[in-house]
Amino acid sequence: MNAYAQITVFGAVQGVGFRPFVWQLARQFGYSGWVLNNASGVKIFLKINSENNPEAEKQFVEALRGQAPALAQVDQVLWEWIDPNATHRELTELKDCCGFTIQKSRPGLMQTAVLADATTCSACLRDVFDPENRRYGYPFTNCTHCGPRYSIIRSMPYDREYTSMAGFNMCPVCQREYQDPSDRRFHAQPNACPACGPQLRLTQFLPSSETSHTQENGLSQPDNWRMIEQVCHYLAKGLILAIKGLGGFHLVCDAGNDSACRTLRQRKSRPQKPFALMASDMDIVKRYAKVSKAAEKKLNSTQAPIVLLPKLGKLPPSELSELVAPNQSRLGIMLPNTPLHSMLMSTWAKTCPNRLLVFTSANLSGYPQIYRDDKEAELMQLADAVLTHNRPIIRRLEDSVMKTSVEGNDCEALRQSRGFAPLRFTMPEGFPSLNTLASGGDLKNSIAFQKGNEITLLHFLGDMENFDIQTAYGEALQDLQQLYQLKPEHIITDKHPGYYVKEEILRYREKHAPAATLTEIQHHHAHLNACLFENAIPLGSPPVLGIILDGLGFGEDGTFWGGEILYGTYDHFIRLGNLAPRPLLGGDKANKEPWRNLYALVRTQDSLENLIQRYPQVKSLRQLQTKPTDLLDSMSKSGLNSPLSSSAGRLFDAVAAVCDLCFDSMSYEGEAAMRLEGLLNEELLLKEWENAYFMQTETNPQSNRQLLDTASIIPQILKDLNNHLSVGQVSARFHICLVKTLLKSAEQLREKFSFQYIVLSGGVCQNGWLIWLFRQMAPPEITLLTHRKLPANDQSIAVGQLCALAARRVNLC
Repeated sequence: MNAYAQITVFGAVQGVGFRPFVWQLARQFGYSGWVLNNASGVKIFLKINSENNPEAEKQFVEALRGQAPALAQVDQVLWEWIDPNATHRELTELKDCCGFTIQKSRPGLMQTAVLADATTCSACLRDVFDPENRRYGYPFTNCTHCGPRYSIIRSMPYDREYTSMAGFNMCPVCQREYQDPSDRRFHAQPNACPACGPQLRLTQFLPSSETSHTQENGLSQPDNWRMIEQVCHYLAKGLILAIKGLGGFHLVCDAGNDSACRTLRQRKSRPQKPFALMASDMDIVKRYAKVSKAAEKKLNSTQAPIVLLPKLGKLPPSELSELVAPNQSRLGIMLPNTPLHSMLMSTWAKTCPNRLLVFTSANLSGYPQIYRDDKEAELMQLADAVLTHNRPIIRRLEDSVMKTSVEGNDCEALRQSRGFAPLRFTMPEGFPSLNTLASGGDLKNSIAFQKGNEITLLHFLGDMENFDIQTAYGEALQDLQQLYQLKPEHIITDKHPGYYVKEEILRYREKHAPAATLTEIQHHHAHLNACLFENAIPLGSPPVLGIILDGLGFGEDGTFWGGEILYGTYDHFIRLGNLAPRPLLGGDKANKEPWRNLYALVRTQDSLENLIQRYPQVKSLRQLQTKPTDLLDSMSKSGLNSPLSSSAGRLFDAVAAVCDLCFDSMSYEGEAAMRLEGLLNEELLLKEWENAYFMQTETNPQSNRQLLDTASIIPQILKDLNNHLSVGQVSARFHICLVKTLLKSAEQLREKFSFQYIVLSGGVCQNGWLIWLFRQMAPPEITLLTHRKLPANDQSIAVGQLCALAARRVNLC
């Protein structure tokens, strides 16, 4: 007697070889039926000889979960028995079927997961490097276990016709692979070969006498290796190449060539920010940096992110230019993530053995990465030649960035994008199922949404400072309609009245979801929630203490917060302490010019003239004399363009400025703080442990709110600098002081407020040595919650916004 069942598999199960896996599994079990993709995930219909296998359901579901392909993520398996006497659309066909087949996908309301791009698998690399293989030297080789996904998809289900591969018709051989369930390229949507797939093109912009290997319209595919050799020849000569990757163009040059690195910085208008690097293999990485087991695992993962690694001693400039990562103690290195990159790096290893290549985003500083071929005019201003191809990139995906902990036993995300995005999470215990959209903030933006009991964080978009990034934000909102078919019932934004994303999300609401509720969530509460969420803290858990340290966010009192001690849960919080507010002298200029923040602290101690007389050896005080301090005093007194802020980021800027680091300006966000962090090491911190500065605190007896007087450390720093103490020692004493003061405040607050956890979040908490100090000093009965998968910076704001709204909806019910 036969039994009939339909099974729905939810999760990341499309584009990972899941249907051929089910096909093989059904044949193994001896079942008839079929499998297909639909908008929910994967749908399976089975005809089972139940007399032979009474535990059919249990065994098959266990196999679906336990033996699924490596890239698959099975979230839920829904098994439904079909009554053989019922009226069911598929039942007649199911009763008559013999054997098991794979059917064409069906559209519908989107519920399945969109997959991230995956680094080339070892099997495909063998094809690319095997002279006897038909894909030898083919830079677009892929299979169901690797290759582009999120970067090429237009809509779901994930089928070729809905991707940027739709314009490439498969040749008969590729078509046979595509249709053969036993082949690893079965239904690999980007499947292609030299005869039918995308093609490389090498174009030189600047005149050169060495053009014998190129043609005006590019080379034909069989010459791919010659083309790569020509690229390496250009790089060895000191030229800069624009090379198209998975999510956009990179600017590439020889990392050991000072002249090339200097030219690249000039063209990008990027004077100081470190460049990312690419190595051909792990042995080369270990030649330049200290690689822990955790870091090696991340570098070799299917995501292949950039990993910030401690530099391994001082290398000769001929091997690594000082201009690659000036004044930094770490190098950002990645391994090849496409066949093209693997071909390039293997050839480069022969051209210039043991050398790295700079691989930085193709853009002017502050602008988004170029990813479209119609922007060739812009590439001409940046590169001497371009290596591109004719497979369109649907959405820009910056490289993901991770950083090893100072202990080396873990990695934390600094930017989640290529290889990780879209990032999916299941809501912790207790949260309701909702359809909600969160806008995020204006800096390091990513949009997030909740659909059912899942949260999805979209790719990194960047800072809403220019039209191109604002356009990308609008395109990401369109993705919600085309790719996810999201119909939000609730929309969330930040409290900041001037955020661009707030304006854009309101326009989206008016057009697509006019009935959706609108909620504003405070910036630092969102930070707190994002960290709670990542650490799977259930809804309804007791309150925690949050130490939230960042640049700034709009506070409940109308000032800009940024150095906060909060006490609360997902749905509410109270402010128990903060760094003493200081004026941002000159408004937004104070976020970019550290001397302004230094003066905001110095002016509270004494007149500038008196301080210079007292500390004549301190260069930064004399430099302040050249600045319009009288004007700033007048602005502060009148309140003109000098809003109050408790920003921890601006405190780091002030300390860097007094040490004459980035005194006048920063060329990128966080530069001053990174300079201070880069001076530290464990030996230095332990040596200065007892010499830390002392920061005064005051407690309001009525509100129990603590004020940490950051200006109180300035005379101590000036004294040390006047006595010629090294800048590294000053940095160490400052870091230890800040952590000691915050934990002392936490200890005092614990006398009246009960908590087991301390949450550490905000962009400043990406400082590895700061987190190390917290771990060293925190009392054993307190558990520190930190970030790993979600960045501590503003990219995670949207996730925290979603958690706040969901928690409040529970309390409303």
